[in-house]
Amino acid sequence: MIGRELAPSAAHEAPPHREVVLSFDGVRARGDRGEEALRGVDLGVRAGEVLGIAGVSGNGQRELAECILGMRVPTAGKIRFRGTDVTTLDVKRMRSLGAAYVPEDRRVEGLVLQFTVADNLILGRQDRRPFARLGVLDARAIRENGARLAREYDVRPPDPLRLAGALSGGNQQKVVLGRELSVQPVLLVASEPTRGLDIGATEYVHRRILDARRAGAAVLLISSELDEIRALADLIAVIFEGRIVATLAAGKASEEQLGLLMAGHAAA
Repeated sequence: MIGRELAPSAAHEAPPHREVVLSFDGVRARGDRGEEALRGVDLGVRAGEVLGIAGVSGNGQRELAECILGMRVPTAGKIRFRGTDVTTLDVKRMRSLGAAYVPEDRRVEGLVLQFTVADNLILGRQDRRPFARLGVLDARAIRENGARLAREYDVRPPDPLRLAGALSGGNQQKVVLGRELSVQPVLLVASEPTRGLDIGATEYVHRRILDARRAGAAVLLISSELDEIRALADLIAVIFEGRIVATLAAGKASEEQLGLLMAGHAAA
């Protein structure tokens, strides 16, 4: 369900000719079982724009995200970040360039459930100032950062010392968003960001994604929920069997047309 402020027209205001932050050129990649999961993907995401990837789950979305973040190396093609070839860079290097990731499974990939909220909010930065000095963690700096972000991202209860595993799904996702968005990323990759969330948490996540877009981030939104894609995206790229089969302006793409394309009917 989409709230009033998240009607499709709310997201379709991106001016043209912004910088291309991320581009794929003929990218191919294999899945975990050795099958070809991406089959020559071409796409581009611009600053201040949400590009929605629409498709039935299992058509290469996961591999697409992992290639971007350096978690999976393509077998062919090029990935460029602000014009620089990043095809073989690892996760740490991609994050240092300004890439952020909201993964599909927050409990497995997004959080360490046995860690506190404060500790989860510094993951990926735990070896740097102000959270560590000479290899020693600064507990006070970690706790203060956790308390600030828990308030800013409406984590309930806003207790930085609470274990992440004790939070509801919506509040766990707020912790993930707080960690990824608080560094003001150049690129945000959000994969199924509202899966399993209630209406209130879903609307909160949508607002934060649009806030990142308004701040100038390039946003790649991967979702199997058509309502979500149509509400947030400026452009919609439909993926089927590892290929981008169509790219449409969100305001002109009907639900029927998108559904046909997602099912493999290229004539749509």
